[in-house]
Amino acid sequence: MATSASRMGGLPAARSAAGAVRWFDGIYALGAALLAAEAAVHLQQYASIFHDVRWIGPLFLANAAACLVAAAGLVHPRTRSLAALAGITISACALAGLVLSYGTGLLGWTEAGWRTPIALALASELGAVLALAAGLAGAALPPAVRTSRSQSRGIEGSRRARSFRNEADEARRHAEAQAREHPGVGDGSRTKNPVLGSKDHS
Repeated sequence: MATSASRMGGLPAARSAAGAVRWFDGIYALGAALLAAEAAVHLQQYASIFHDVRWIGPLFLANAAACLVAAAGLVHPRTRSLAALAGITISACALAGLVLSYGTGLLGWTEAGWRTPIALALASELGAVLALAAGLAGAALPPAVRTSRSQSRGIEGSRRARSFRNEADEARRHAEAQAREHPGVGDGSRTKNPVLGSKDHS
């Protein structure tokens, strides 16, 4: 019985830990998707504009390749932290290059105006930095802290369930005690009259 109780008690914690793992997997998956989007934008821009631009064209190809490698590294738990750091560095460098291109210029290239691919690149790069930084920050926390919120919800639900079961058991025991003390009460039978026997006294 004690072994069964301990196993049942460990189920909420195990489920909470599994929920935390799925949550962090989702964060890294989002980062990988944003890196893939960043790579796609740079490839499209290379094919349409920068394939003949010295330095900038090869940098766009290098960015796309590095983003895809980092996204692949996020799939494997062993390389996830390193890939997240790489993804943050790649996206941050791309953001810095975009800012410079609108200011003093980057390697002789100066941006003018605003295009949809620039908006997509900005969103994917900034999103990748934020998502991967959040994943690394969460992974750096102790497991107890990471699962404390989900565990607290599970514990609160278990406490409420136990409270309801205890109240139901207490009501059942009270009803059984009342039935033992007054066996004729509530069973629908007539109480015998000590003088007239089973006839009602009118």
